[in-house]
Amino acid sequence: MRKKNGESLQVFQNRLQDIDEKSRVWFWEIDPEGRYTFVSRGIERILGYSPEEVIGKHCYDFYIQEKREALKVQLGDIIEKRESFSNLDKQEIKKNGEAIWLHSSGGPFFDDAGRLLGLRGIKTDIDASQKTQDELRKAQKKLEILLSVSPAILFASEPFGDYATTFISQNIRQLGYEPREFLENPSLWSSVIHPEEAPQVFFKRHELFEEGALSQEYRFRQKDGTYRWIRSEQVLIKEGDHPVEILGALLDITEKRELREKLIRSERRMMHLQSTSPAITYNCQPFGDYAVTFLSGNVNQFGYLPKEFLVDPSLWSASIHPEDAPQVFFKRRQIFEKGELTLEYRFLHRNGSYRWIRDFSSLIKDNGKPIEIVGYWLDITEQKELKAEVDIARKTEDG
Repeated sequence: MRKKNGESLQVFQNRLQDIDEKSRVWFWEIDPEGRYTFVSRGIERILGYSPEEVIGKHCYDFYIQEKREALKVQLGDIIEKRESFSNLDKQEIKKNGEAIWLHSSGGPFFDDAGRLLGLRGIKTDIDASQKTQDELRKAQKKLEILLSVSPAILFASEPFGDYATTFISQNIRQLGYEPREFLENPSLWSSVIHPEEAPQVFFKRHELFEEGALSQEYRFRQKDGTYRWIRSEQVLIKEGDHPVEILGALLDITEKRELREKLIRSERRMMHLQSTSPAITYNCQPFGDYAVTFLSGNVNQFGYLPKEFLVDPSLWSASIHPEDAPQVFFKRRQIFEKGELTLEYRFLHRNGSYRWIRDFSSLIKDNGKPIEIVGYWLDITEQKELKAEVDIARKTEDG
């Protein structure tokens, strides 16, 4: 029996030695004063010290300076209470001066009379995993900072039921809410959508599941009761064919929306003015056939539609009376010298007759480079005819 027990003990010792030699761990024992009485050879691979260099020294002599006193007190409490421990993660100093993270676990051991002989246990190298966790914490902190200053509010929600919010970034505070309000109240999201937009928002939800993405604009009620226009961009996350989460971003577009509406109103007023004004406004290229890029709708007074000039770049030049065309094209070049130009010529009406027009134009430049000609036409046919009648009358009178 003794032989068998001896063999078992030897096998156990061999296993411990194998662990000590091949793993990033080392075994230790300290007396009640905290001095090392035993350390295994594994300490050389981890701290760089030989066991002989460590025996007799206090274990807390190897702790990093700024944590030494606190850890010394903690160790004293463990010895005094004679407790086992398994959650002591700390940094110790290697022989080369570098700090390394170690996980310590152990417990008290006693003599046959029950007197405390000290603590014994194992230390494990967790430096790589601890540094990874530190990097993750730093990255998370950076992300939180970026989210807090970003105009986009990020969120995640369930892809079913009330689409309960499972995450929302801290900058939801820009709309007056705390993140927890959305996490604690699954129906809050749907209740803050403006009643006029809510039916359409909910109706279009199916597109997210069909297309995998959805973009919407609607008014969102702030905590103070006022509404802001937001753009919601969402994507559906799936595992196989099974929807598991909705990720998205909210962006306050109130100012852009108001600017867009002002622009629409301005364009409508401009169109109204153009339709009732005798002046036909236009933009054209400053080269080649001077192709028209914009023409107001009141060109219909000459029987044309604006799109006819946009589709056919040569329509303007082809509509100038053959007798006036050479002089018009010759003088048109003067705009590059003078910056402005006024021409008078006959222009072909859709009905085949010619109308006299006065053409005012200005050259637009960007950093000295011509980029566009803007101008307007006025029908001066009646003025020309009246002038011709007056000239004839004067000649008759003089004769």
